[in-house]
Amino acid sequence: MVENVETQLKKSDQRIQWVDLAKGIAILLMIIGHEIPGGSKLYALIFSFHMPLFFILSGYTSKKVANLNTFLSKTKKSFYRIWLLAMVMIVINTVLQFIFWGHFNLLEKLVKGIVWGSNIPAKGIGNVGVMWFLIVFFWAKMLFSLLLMTMPKMEIGICLLVLSFISYLISSHFWLIQGWDIVPFAALFMWGGVCCKKLLSTNSTFQVALSIYIGSYYSMGFSCFKKYSH
Repeated sequence: MVENVETQLKKSDQRIQWVDLAKGIAILLMIIGHEIPGGSKLYALIFSFHMPLFFILSGYTSKKVANLNTFLSKTKKSFYRIWLLAMVMIVINTVLQFIFWGHFNLLEKLVKGIVWGSNIPAKGIGNVGVMWFLIVFFWAKMLFSLLLMTMPKMEIGICLLVLSFISYLISSHFWLIQGWDIVPFAALFMWGGVCCKKLLSTNSTFQVALSIYIGSYYSMGFSCFKKYSH
């Protein structure tokens, strides 16, 4: 009995090799994408999927949140491991910019970077860097976990489709703080990862849902992620 429990624990701790491999490839593509000309076809191809892929894989490995206490506990851990880490990196990046380039109000730029959580040249915000990804990931993970706790999987997809469309309309006119322009899109990609996992085990209505997800919102998600990925 004890051996069976230990075996199950070992299995639950095992990493999924192909997921780790996919993440590694996406990281390499991210590096390559930032080193090639912005107008090239290769650039467009890489940026069309490398960031959404992270969120899809996150959804694939996600687990249903059973209750509010579990949700709050997971959110607390993510806050320290993801969101707070991003804030620390923004502070370090801003201080380094001030040391080497200066000529700006340090406190003002710090506050703007932390509040907006994304690089917005029009607002003079360029100190967030790639930390926008961690900020969006934190909020998307929280949103998706909350929906997993309260809704059936199919209804989650519909809800996120609506929220993503609203975010798309909003982002066409102005930015939202903490990357919430694209948080619903990130959560939508996570839902796509859940659908992919379901499809690998059985054929169901998730095939239709996943097709709609990819066909209707892939290009929209690409356009929103692209403006953040610099």
